[in-house]
Amino acid sequence: MKIKDYAEEIINKIENIQLSFWSTISLIYIAIFFRTFLENFANTSNLNHMTGFVDTFLGYPAWFSIIFLAVFIIARILTKEEITKVSKVVAVFSFIVMVPPIVDLILNKGNPIPYIFISGNYSELLKSFFTYFGGGDLGIGIRTEVAVVLTGFGFYIFNKTKNVGHTIIGIFLLYSTIFVALIFPTLVLSLKNTISNEYQVINKSNTIDFYFKKEPVKSVTEERTFLIDTVIDKNFYSPLAQRILNMYSTTFAIIFLAINAILMGWYLFLYSSKKFFAVFRNFRYLRIVHYFLMISVGIYLGVTLTGRSPVGSIFDLFSFVSLFLAILFAWLFAVWENDEVDIEIDRISNQERPLVKEDSLFSLKEWQDIKYLFLTYSLGFAFLSGLYSLVFVLLFIFVYHIYSTPPLKLKRFIGISSLLIAINALLAVWMGFFLSAGTEKLSAFPGKYTFAILLIFLLVENVKNIKDIEGDKKEGIKTIPVIFGEKKGKMIIGCCLFLAAILVPFIFYFSIYTLLLGIFFGIMLFRLTNRKEFKENYIFITYFIYIVLFFVMINI
Repeated sequence: MKIKDYAEEIINKIENIQLSFWSTISLIYIAIFFRTFLENFANTSNLNHMTGFVDTFLGYPAWFSIIFLAVFIIARILTKEEITKVSKVVAVFSFIVMVPPIVDLILNKGNPIPYIFISGNYSELLKSFFTYFGGGDLGIGIRTEVAVVLTGFGFYIFNKTKNVGHTIIGIFLLYSTIFVALIFPTLVLSLKNTISNEYQVINKSNTIDFYFKKEPVKSVTEERTFLIDTVIDKNFYSPLAQRILNMYSTTFAIIFLAINAILMGWYLFLYSSKKFFAVFRNFRYLRIVHYFLMISVGIYLGVTLTGRSPVGSIFDLFSFVSLFLAILFAWLFAVWENDEVDIEIDRISNQERPLVKEDSLFSLKEWQDIKYLFLTYSLGFAFLSGLYSLVFVLLFIFVYHIYSTPPLKLKRFIGISSLLIAINALLAVWMGFFLSAGTEKLSAFPGKYTFAILLIFLLVENVKNIKDIEGDKKEGIKTIPVIFGEKKGKMIIGCCLFLAAILVPFIFYFSIYTLLLGIFFGIMLFRLTNRKEFKENYIFITYFIYIVLFFVMINI
């Protein structure tokens, strides 16, 4: 049998093996982890090199997964093959990532090998692109790895398409993706120049200097608590050097993880465009805006009470981005978990939900895969935002879990369900506050604001129960509309919304103007709640406008 025929037979067998989505991800992650271990073993030079805990378990896997996802996507587009089959083949051959440190250990006979990103000015980068990573930044091991990957990828494309043009395009696109991923430090320095008044010339020296000397000095969030941060071996790093390395690693881990999430969305689109759009339609965008608004309120309070500037560096910028993404994916996990257990209620009250449609696109296994993918991203971004963010996000997820799912399913009980939602609003505010305030003391957050937020959202949370009356009644869930009926229930909830709107100026900032604003929006919310044709979206939009106008007014 010819080598070509033998390779085709192996590919066909791999494509038909039973390998779940998470098994595929796990196989790739294991290969990446061992690559990282071998690389750290082979490397003794720390210059421009990611070596810490964040890199090993988040930064490196997120970076490599960008390449893997690019392989999936490019191959799917060019070959029209099912992306799950492409994923299986790539996962089985993912051990190729271990080639560089093995080759370098053999060829360099124990001498230090710097594994670094490519840096330099634009002309140097362009030259490196057209000379196959020329310029001395990369060793023979990585060059060998890329050559093997491009050759194998080209063979796969040609085997599936029998088209030389598609094969050349595929190799070029993958090479370009790898190259762009390897010059990321330079690209981020360019971004910093765009958003900063202090321009730095783009060259290798300034790129290294940016990450290891200058960037942390102006960082607002540098004093935040990391999960593993202050255990320092003085034989290697000073406290300042350790903090700089942590910030360098965290910044890139956030960027890589965000790109990974975007590419994973593209993966889902290529898996099934119908399922992709069904997922996005189920996001409950107005509630996402609500939690984003609560984080923003927390950031505002942190900045106001401490006098700190919210963004002093690129590290700050991505720290806040990471926090918003953590709450986004935590919310999506909660939504997916709630929909999974509320199928019978949704058959009555929310028939547009994906799992209750007669022609449901999703199997339960697919639904759970997406749910746990959201959880993974949420915890990853929360970890990169610091210890407090991680703890608060875990509490946020836990609160929604006991709210929605058996055996507790606390949303069945009037009062308790509202309190749980109010607690999550408070947690979102705390996330923003403790990231921006630069303190670890819980007592730094004013107690009156804690009780005020709980009280206000205890009053307003009941509005979401109006549209679920029939479903809640059937499942024995006690809410104000179920107990008092739709008409009286609306009146009671409308009064609660009016009272909440009035409380805002009395608690946060009182003036005749903020009081009039509160009265106006309180009346608006009452009327919208008691409309014959109730529209929950109108309530949310009015509430958003009120909060934004309130904080604009107090800063005029």
